[in-house]
Amino acid sequence: MKSFEIERSDNGNVWYAQDSLLANQLTAQTHSYNWTDTHPLPGISFYRIKQLDIDGKATYSIIRKVDNSSENAAFQVFPNPVKNIATIKLPHLTPVVSYAITDATGRAIQKGTFYNVSTFSISLNNNAAGIYYLTINKKTQKLIVSK
Repeated sequence: MKSFEIERSDNGNVWYAQDSLLANQLTAQTHSYNWTDTHPLPGISFYRIKQLDIDGKATYSIIRKVDNSSENAAFQVFPNPVKNIATIKLPHLTPVVSYAITDATGRAIQKGTFYNVSTFSISLNNNAAGIYYLTINKKTQKLIVSK
């Protein structure tokens, strides 16, 4: 195996390469790969993986549908999982944005307020790997921190 290409489509028919990951060719063991679309399309997107073999053959994964409609989420977090900095995108410019990050027990880990923003970033450098919950203006989403 040579590489994997991540492809995205807004209609499920016309595909565009988003990124390419080299395959690990050192062993015959199973390997895990991950990739995050840091600039997702609004609305519905389709994703698939194109596996390119050394001999030039290509095979495709099953197609996955992702709904990024603003009516389905009060905000978007990317990347998620996050290592250091989470970027939060709101559906529109918001005068006052209060946020809180809690752990699985509901204990407050971090709180803050931003003014007149539609996008902002939160540092998670001091958070241990795990599952947290990000609440913004009474809407909550799961936030995964990986190290």
